[in-house]
Amino acid sequence: MTSPRDLLAPFDDDLVAEVSTEVGCTEADLRDGLREQQALARSLPGVDNLVYEWRRHFDPDPLVARRDDAYYLVVPTTVWSEFRPHLYGSAPVLDGVEEVHRRQLRRVLEREGGGGNAGRLDDGAAVVLTRK
Repeated sequence: MTSPRDLLAPFDDDLVAEVSTEVGCTEADLRDGLREQQALARSLPGVDNLVYEWRRHFDPDPLVARRDDAYYLVVPTTVWSEFRPHLYGSAPVLDGVEEVHRRQLRRVLEREGGGGNAGRLDDGAAVVLTRK
């Protein structure tokens, strides 16, 4: 079973701290929001099945990177509209959760030479899903 800490494994601590300050929530609340979103994705058909379905239904293929610990996707912005009503937390926390996903995906792409895919964020939304 995945521990609460493992759900945050793909997210860099400095990004979470930075975003929490910018959106006006505590770092602890933002971490709770991130954990809750990851748990929600697991409670749906499961992370692997969710990614499979998104890849079948969205064009272009939303998967921009896959690592041992996470999937990195650029999906239609409506995906977050579907997640948000099922998450608890203030507007700043929910905004922060989305922003951490966006920045983490961008950082991974830039760090690993896939920065060309970062432009897809202009028309879509980032989702990072923990695999383990």
